[in-house]
Amino acid sequence: MRPELLRAPGSVAAVALLLIACAGAAQALTFKMLYQFEVYYDDRRIGEHVFEVQRHGDETLVRSNAEFEYRILRIPLYRYRHEALERWQQGCLTGLQSSTNDNGRSYEVQLNGPDLGADCAASYAYWDLTLLQRDVLVNAQTGATVQVRLSFAGEDRVRGQPALRYRLESAGGSPIQLWYDANDGHWLQLEVQRDGGTLRYRLSQPPVTAPSGGTDAAAWPARSGLEQHAGIQDAFGIEGPLDGPQ
Repeated sequence: MRPELLRAPGSVAAVALLLIACAGAAQALTFKMLYQFEVYYDDRRIGEHVFEVQRHGDETLVRSNAEFEYRILRIPLYRYRHEALERWQQGCLTGLQSSTNDNGRSYEVQLNGPDLGADCAASYAYWDLTLLQRDVLVNAQTGATVQVRLSFAGEDRVRGQPALRYRLESAGGSPIQLWYDANDGHWLQLEVQRDGGTLRYRLSQPPVTAPSGGTDAAAWPARSGLEQHAGIQDAFGIEGPLDGPQ
């Protein structure tokens, strides 16, 4: 996991052990992945949704931030803000905290362990196709569990590159169309019908990957207000600062 903030011990041996622990924790960070999507309603750009995925050995930390606004004649008709932080362990969702304002309707979610409703829970983890192959997923906005079915919908192309298309269906909801790179499996695009139109996610740039050595901080978005919330690290049992760009 990440290095812990500990008080300096009083002996040389203890200092050595601390340095070894910190070195091991740094090596445990496998990579970080950044997905930056422009969001469209039909052909009109309405905002963005950014996902940051950090893998530390068997643990994965996912931070997402969405902001949409739909206007007609400069009059805002719909606003949406969503921030979420997910903690995963060996492919199982172990912690979820989110804050959402859906056009004036607020949602606050904080779930850990058994509260997630399954021994090995999963959310709508579009960034990892294997995690979507569950019968039940947790909605990060509401915290509710939803029965789903994922199916392969054929080969396709996204902006000229070979892609694989999948269809994620749920009871009472519109099917979600998902596209993944046919070569490396990276998430490329999303589409779903909403209120008579089509909501589309299009990558604003290729996914940014950072090995354990890190990446240019300028390529990463600023930390969200949710992640800086005073209680979030206590809720997830995180003693040190979250890794990633500052």
